[in-house]
Amino acid sequence: MTHFPQGQLIHLRRSEFQTLAVYQAEQLRLLRVDDQAIQSACNLLAPEQLCLPYAQFMMGVFLFQPAPEKVLLLGLGGGDMARYLHHALPRCQLTAVDIDANTFDIAQRYFELPDDRVDGVCQEAHHFVESSRGRYHSVLIDLYATQGPPALLHDIGFFEHCRQRLTLDGVLALNLITEDADVFADIVCKVRLVFNSLSVCAKVPGHKNIVIFAFNKKPAQTGRADLSENARQLSQRYELNFNAIVEALFDSHPLKDGELILVERE
Repeated sequence: MTHFPQGQLIHLRRSEFQTLAVYQAEQLRLLRVDDQAIQSACNLLAPEQLCLPYAQFMMGVFLFQPAPEKVLLLGLGGGDMARYLHHALPRCQLTAVDIDANTFDIAQRYFELPDDRVDGVCQEAHHFVESSRGRYHSVLIDLYATQGPPALLHDIGFFEHCRQRLTLDGVLALNLITEDADVFADIVCKVRLVFNSLSVCAKVPGHKNIVIFAFNKKPAQTGRADLSENARQLSQRYELNFNAIVEALFDSHPLKDGELILVERE
């Protein structure tokens, strides 16, 4: 478990959707939502770094889509993933969708969210993916609700529209936090139905987060040796521990002959 100091409260804002509290702890700036767990963490000396382990695991999309040019972020928070992707992928166009306009303001004022190449959209996530006609190489879903996963994650139509927003070789990543086995099973089953069983999970070590990856088509590489070599190269390029993501994938998913089992339904 990653532990952060409490820090000093420097900004508090209540909106119709949530309470957003910004804390400062030396060089760290932290965002807590509804007085619960930390949703964002920014090292002001190196704001492009990802401080939260689950956000690092979300970058596992690079294992299957090494250099996405268009990325859709559903849920902004303090903009951790947007900052990182903006730095790591200079040619990438980012679209960040959040229902609360206050998150955009706080991310820009306190968490150094860049202005260029980040298109902010204040809209409910399901409405955006349903009404948009854009296509993205990666869709990253990081949506929050106080009492467990938000309701739209139980709506199969949401995942159908997310898949429609992906390119033919696109990859979806979903951050899921729940200790309820039935809730987890329901969401995973919906993802697998929509993506023809082309999905894998990675448990973030020491945390409650599970990251689900889903694919429009079967990835070219699913073996441990190939993915480990991918991870080695990506770790050097992007300064993240992709080896840990590969290990979590193989620890969390059924294998056959040393490969992840990904079989499309007929």
